[in-house]
Amino acid sequence: MKNLNEANRWTLAVAAVFLVMTAGSALAVPTIVWTGMNYPSAISSDGSVVAGNDASGSYETFRWTELTGAVLLGGNTGATGGGAGIPDISNNGLHVSATVMAPDTMRTQGIWTKGIGWEISMPPAPPFVGPDSQSYGSCWGLSGDGQTLTGFIWRYGQPGSASAHASTWNRETGVLTELNTPDNHSSRGNDVNEDGTVVVGWSETDFGTWQPTVWEDGNIEVISSSEWFTEAKGVSNDGDTVWGNAHDPLTDIPSATIWNRTESGWQENILGVLPGTFQGYGQSFVLDVAEIGNIAVGYNEFTWGSGTGFVWTLNEGMVDAKTFFESYGIVFPEYFVIDNLTGISDDGKKFCGFGHDRSLEPAAPPAGFVITLDGVSAVPDASNT
Repeated sequence: MKNLNEANRWTLAVAAVFLVMTAGSALAVPTIVWTGMNYPSAISSDGSVVAGNDASGSYETFRWTELTGAVLLGGNTGATGGGAGIPDISNNGLHVSATVMAPDTMRTQGIWTKGIGWEISMPPAPPFVGPDSQSYGSCWGLSGDGQTLTGFIWRYGQPGSASAHASTWNRETGVLTELNTPDNHSSRGNDVNEDGTVVVGWSETDFGTWQPTVWEDGNIEVISSSEWFTEAKGVSNDGDTVWGNAHDPLTDIPSATIWNRTESGWQENILGVLPGTFQGYGQSFVLDVAEIGNIAVGYNEFTWGSGTGFVWTLNEGMVDAKTFFESYGIVFPEYFVIDNLTGISDDGKKFCGFGHDRSLEPAAPPAGFVITLDGVSAVPDASNT
């Protein structure tokens, strides 16, 4: 992402891209390609490669291209079960990170590389990790260059009540690093910038809730404080833009948020929630931002277990994903609903996510997809705006 330190650059760039999108929509040649019965969670910079979890029974990590379809990557990842991390992908699509099974049958963190296969962070377990009977840790994010993963490591047997700390592992150096976390608190890394120097995620409050957190140069910084469960989900290539969710004092709802680094600190931009989101039960969070800095995608939970993906632009604000894509000419099956919108390409033209056929509920299988909006063109460079 371009350096968006100045708030006016963000505002003008978003306004400009929305006008281009609106003007070009009549010329758009939109397409939707189905990735299979799976949960896409990340997309490469150009939108040609997608990674996620298979949903046909194994929950194994997959890598998808239009040529190959969804290819399972092995590593016994299905044995990790649901909730054990989220697969991520490098900018060029040649590397995928995920929680995998080590040869000693412990869950661990791994990076898969095309032509090489899986490389894992543990074992051996470092001195500060006391593994339980199932896991060394789990993996939640990957740097843009595909060299550094992040997530957390278990700390069983350590002093205090904390059970896990955010960590990084670099496949070139083989170094596993425990990130600075206050005593008796847990933390987790969710994403890493392009060169692995900035990690974002959450750290625990004294009340046991989570707060959006940035680690850089060995330091930890909480960028939004509250007693709610909120977190930083992603970070731009340059490390100057962070996204996730924060507590909105106006609505008392954890809401989709983007932070921009400024000379005086992190400027917080709360994007809000979709209409119908219930206070105390609902939330929204940004999952990805186009590298041009103009379009955000994510998930809005109206109440427990009920939600949809969204697209955010400045002029329109937050729009549910299906309405947004249908306005560009995408035709979905009659009863199809979008459950989540998880990724967007650098140029803001390709999106990945998943949904289901609501006529088959409550056991409807997920259907992954990649949507291309070719009419979104001539997007201005935010650095020149």
